[in-house]
Amino acid sequence: MKIYRNKEEYKEAAARERRKEILEEGQKVFATDVFQKGRTQLHHRGTTVVYHTLEVTDWALRITEALERKGIRVDREEVLISALCHDLGIIGRDEKFANTIACWLRHPKDSVEIAEELYPDMSEHMKKVIGRHMWPATPMWPTSREGWILDLADTIASMNDFFRPNHKHMLGDMPISSLFS
Repeated sequence: MKIYRNKEEYKEAAARERRKEILEEGQKVFATDVFQKGRTQLHHRGTTVVYHTLEVTDWALRITEALERKGIRVDREEVLISALCHDLGIIGRDEKFANTIACWLRHPKDSVEIAEELYPDMSEHMKKVIGRHMWPATPMWPTSREGWILDLADTIASMNDFFRPNHKHMLGDMPISSLFS
């Protein structure tokens, strides 16, 4: 077990581990045309779908780690994959949806369909996690720990986008943009 000199050293080590995990699992998602289109599609204020997705994924893993430290079991792989896939259905929003409400209601279902193509053996549970990530904007609330984690992580990242529009999108100490350089 590694001993850290201070809290900052520990936080940086944890961020490096999350980055590694996201990069390893994310390759399947990052390679898709739909995800690549998300690099330029605006989302919320001052961000893109890709930045938002990676920030949600980082927050989801942080929340998972906090719960695990408290002895609460969480399916970490489901959280990670669900976070990476949660907004794939929003790509092409202006062509697909008549308005914002239609987008809120429909994009989670579209995200599930795209995720199923990437992960054909996806469980029904994970489909629910992705499909219900927009609560309370939509009437279907999460029904599992993993679902609540994704919903909360999405809310935190969205609040950052709206209330701190010029904040740096970071994955630990590394700008997200360097993932694609």
